[in-house]
Amino acid sequence: MKTFFASIFILLATCCNGQKDKQPKLIHIDNDKMQKQIDSSMKELDSMNARINEGYKQTMHTMDSANNHLEQERNARNLESLIEMQKEQQAKQKKAAWIRITIGIIFLGVLIFGLMRRRKPLSSKGGNGS
Repeated sequence: MKTFFASIFILLATCCNGQKDKQPKLIHIDNDKMQKQIDSSMKELDSMNARINEGYKQTMHTMDSANNHLEQERNARNLESLIEMQKEQQAKQKKAAWIRITIGIIFLGVLIFGLMRRRKPLSSKGGNGS
């Protein structure tokens, strides 16, 4: 048992001694190099942003043209249905006008027939004249 504790103690002692006492020093980087790296990174970001915006514009243009095409088709269908409804309405109005004209002609015929029947000669009622 003593050997077991001794081996654990030695193992822990070596692990604790194996750690570094000092922090690693940062290597000094030149400000010009850092600025160049920042500038190149910003240029890359700008170019990527420009490509993304161009892709977005193309996508929106494609969607707008597709939507415009669908809108034009819908407008054409609506216009055709409106013209069809107007034609149907005009046909109904024509039919109603012909019916009114026909009824007017019939009533005119009845009026003429009635007036013709009333105009019988007065001399046939037997008159001596007194």
